[in-house]
Amino acid sequence: MKPPPYEHLKNQVAFVCIRAYAAHCYIYYELNDNIITDHEFDALWKFIQENYDWIKPFDLNDYLPPKNQSTSSGFDIAKRVTGQTREYAIDLLKEHNKRKRAAAKPKVKPKPTREVIDEDFDLIG
Repeated sequence: MKPPPYEHLKNQVAFVCIRAYAAHCYIYYELNDNIITDHEFDALWKFIQENYDWIKPFDLNDYLPPKNQSTSSGFDIAKRVTGQTREYAIDLLKEHNKRKRAAAKPKVKPKPTREVIDEDFDLIG
């Protein structure tokens, strides 16, 4: 029997979910910042919980809390984030802050220029 067409993507989705969860925990609890809302973080946690059985085997760093944990708080996870996930979190925050600064810059409108049609035109002449 042939596996479903999306089956080969599960490990990639699992990896992204785990890394995102750990990175956002690190950003919030260790770097005292956030780039997603609490609602978005809770939605990520809910997705992980709903798909826990196929996501957890890819959790090589043991970042995910036990299945059916009612809270998505990642305080303990943030303390254990290291290596590439830590660097990923820092890069996410840098990029977020860069975009935030760019959006906050006031847009300068160009000054209107006076168009000179013909300087040599003599009205008196």
